[in-house]
Amino acid sequence: MATTGYKIITYQDTNIYSPTYGETKQEKVKDDEMCPNNVATWTEQSRSCEQIVYQPSGEKGNSGFAIVIEKDTNPQSSTYGETRKTKVEDAEGCAKPNTEPQWEQQSESCETI
Repeated sequence: MATTGYKIITYQDTNIYSPTYGETKQEKVKDDEMCPNNVATWTEQSRSCEQIVYQPSGEKGNSGFAIVIEKDTNPQSSTYGETRKTKVEDAEGCAKPNTEPQWEQQSESCETI
């Protein structure tokens, strides 16, 4: 079971005269000794824009997504030192090209009957 480095302490109101008698509340406290953080800490190592082929031109361009390589940097984690590849939306950094038609006049002629 993975732990995050925090312990959860549960309290119960035991004062029979209290308006919250019998209720419970929880507190989250950092405690790496009792609950060592063995959850993977994925740290970005690199990012590149995903390229796709646009049809019918066959031209490559950004897809609006980035391919991110991450590495687990938590020495307590079972996956420490491993890398993973994820795909994330990145509309700003990997913006798609404009796909709206751009009409340019090629010729003109008179209609005949």
